[in-house]
This record gives sequence, structure tokens and C-alpha cells, in this order.
Amino acid sequence: MAKNEFAWDSEERIGMIQESDKVKYEILQCKLNGVNYIAAEKWVLKKDGWARAKNQVFKADTFSSIAHIVANVHLYKGAE
Repeated sequence: MAKNEFAWDSEERIGMIQESDKVKYEILQCKLNGVNYIAAEKWVLKKDGWARAKNQVFKADTFSSIAHIVANVHLYKGAE
């Protein structure tokens, strides 16, 4: 029996992060069965155009907690 293709009840792009010329992240606000989610989809530029590489999905309240933690910590970029 064929598996039904997954689809959100609603989906809205709320942001885009261009990491480099060949890597970008699309940030989506999604809803499924009354539950809000945040999705970060990684896209990579290949010879034939942009292709989705992977994604990470969080319930919106979990993502909010993650964002709060990250906002309150000093992030290091290598040994400075």
C-alpha cells in the first residue's frame, strides 16, 4: 500500500538565512492538527540548482525555549 505524502495544515516562510553562496536555510512556521511548529530546512546549491538537504522541526514552544537559551549565552567562534 502506498504511503500518503506528508503535508502541513498550513505553512508560512518566516525567514531565510544565507550561510554561504552554496548553503541557505529556510525558516518556516507550520501547523498540524492545531499544533504550531518551527522548521529549518537546509538547502544546498548543486550543479542543477537548489536542493533540500535536510530539515529540523521543533514544536514552537520548544523552539522558543531553545532561542531563549541561545540568546542568553555567549557564543564563541573558535579560539579567540
